[in-house]
Amino acid sequence: MNTRPSAFDLFRELDRWLSRFEQAPSPQPDNRVIQAVALIQKNYSENISVAEIAKQIGLSEPHLCQLFKQYVGIPIRRYRIWHRIYIIAVKMGLGLTLTDAAIEAGFTDCAQFSRVFKDIGGISPSEVLAAKSNTDIRILS
Repeated sequence: MNTRPSAFDLFRELDRWLSRFEQAPSPQPDNRVIQAVALIQKNYSENISVAEIAKQIGLSEPHLCQLFKQYVGIPIRRYRIWHRIYIIAVKMGLGLTLTDAAIEAGFTDCAQFSRVFKDIGGISPSEVLAAKSNTDIRILS
């Protein structure tokens, strides 16, 4: 039987996964990966392609993807999505609605964000928000 994890289990697993990176020594990243991360963070609301990022930092798209995963630990496309979700959490913390935060983070609408969020986490944003009274959401800096 294939059951979905609860919001509590999902965030506990995410916290466990993130804590691995706090403990493990990380290799000195390639400066081009740092530039790629900066471009993603600066242009989060735009749908800047991986090919365009690679072009701006002087790499081929496959080489950028390889370096990015090597140093960051996840594919560049996933990082872009996770960063946008982070931006939504920050903007909601500043008082925006979920819909407004999703649009400002570069999603075309709240429905697109909900589909992406559910694909990544296995639950919908509304399920997370419904459980917020007993869910500790942490934004690590």
